[in-house]
Amino acid sequence: MAYNITINSIDRTSDVINGSVVIEDVINDKQNTCKLILIDRSGNGIPTTDQAIVITDSSGTKLFGGYIITVNYKKREIGKIQVDLGCIDYVRLFDRNLVHKTYENMTDQAIIQDIVTVYCPGFGITTTNVSLGVTIDQITFNYIQPSQAMRRICDLTGRNWYIDYDKDIHYFP
Repeated sequence: MAYNITINSIDRTSDVINGSVVIEDVINDKQNTCKLILIDRSGNGIPTTDQAIVITDSSGTKLFGGYIITVNYKKREIGKIQVDLGCIDYVRLFDRNLVHKTYENMTDQAIIQDIVTVYCPGFGITTTNVSLGVTIDQITFNYIQPSQAMRRICDLTGRNWYIDYDKDIHYFP
């Protein structure tokens, strides 16, 4: 499959060993992962953790979007270093702050929108695909990650959620 790989907005496609990209796209609220092997042929340097990575196919469809979480040095190839990169989707961005708040008599949709507004400002996370479900009498979050808060909301409502590669939250029956 033809693909394009950008790391920190730099095209690194030619640095990736052909056939080394493995994307694990799981259903609903689990984090998607990606692994690949890179050799710095372009001279742009070895990527570091927390750098953004986006993989698209030849038509521009996003196959993966997230952040590098591990960089494992493997070997040298005549002056070039080979590394294995481990990546995780945008849930890593979503979980940068902890939710500590009690919500009373609010819809699930309003609670999710508030979590994103209050605990994820400036991250580019949206709630376009959060559908209205039910009113929750009371729910308290005591310093937990937003993804854990989402799981608790889903446990109460019987719904599912995930964050897509455009950083939009999907919450649905």
